[in-house]
Amino acid sequence: NIYNDLEYLVKKDRVSYPKNKLLFSNILDNRIDFFDEIASGNSIKLKYKIEKNLDINFNETQLLRIIDNSISNAIKYSYVDTITYIKLFKKDGNIVFSIQNSGKDIKKPDILFKRFYRENNSRGGFGLGLNIIKEICDNNNIIIDVNSKKNITIFTYTFKERLADEDITT
Repeated sequence: NIYNDLEYLVKKDRVSYPKNKLLFSNILDNRIDFFDEIASGNSIKLKYKIEKNLDINFNETQLLRIIDNSISNAIKYSYVDTITYIKLFKKDGNIVFSIQNSGKDIKKPDILFKRFYRENNSRGGFGLGLNIIKEICDNNNIIIDVNSKKNITIFTYTFKERLADEDITT
């Protein structure tokens, strides 16, 4: 995951990221399968509810950065023997992707997305993942909501309706 983040950072200003029609439901399901063993190795259970056949006009590399960094962080910052909940559904014409974990509350949500910022230095990483997510979301008008209190943190990404319905470019 770190390698993919670094590769994205190196290439992002030199490579075009065209949008294609993607089956978000299937992509997320595949990524959960990938991370399930990692979660299990950290004594964390992944539970998910994915609405079927949700497609989106988006770049696959960028969508994978959002998904992978979100799931990876949820696992990394979860308490042992807890459940991380992942949801994908349509609401008011928008596609909503959310991840909820049980762990320490986020202390500084106002700087959470700054490059190299890490709330816990003992858990590895370089503080790049959330910055990459923020940049992708800002460039694609995706709304990010972070709610962290009472040892429950929920990251919610709202992909506006136009992303699902706009014409596909190649």
